Amino acid sequence: MLSQYLLEPALRAAEKFLPRNRESEIDGFRAQNGIIYESYNGVLRAVPGLSPPPFELTLETPQTASLYRQIEAINASLQTVLVEFRQLLAIAQNI
Repeated sequence: MLSQYLLEPALRAAEKFLPRNRESEIDGFRAQNGIIYESYNGVLRAVPGLSPPPFELTLETPQTASLYRQIEAINASLQTVLVEFRQLLAIAQNI
């Protein structure tokens, strides 16, 4: 659900600066529309057992892209996540 409501809009915002990788495999993991749903042991994650557990998003940009475009894409993504998350919180609280 969070992928649909947070990550998808974030990726659309980033696409204004960098193209989305739509391959069926990214970094050795199955992917769909630029989203990887699996990870490997040792990836940076929240502390196990936190209650409530936080959501986690990892955004990557291609190293071959210009630094300017990488920064702008990440900035657009994060701004979008914040806006969309606030809306989800308001809906969850029935505001």
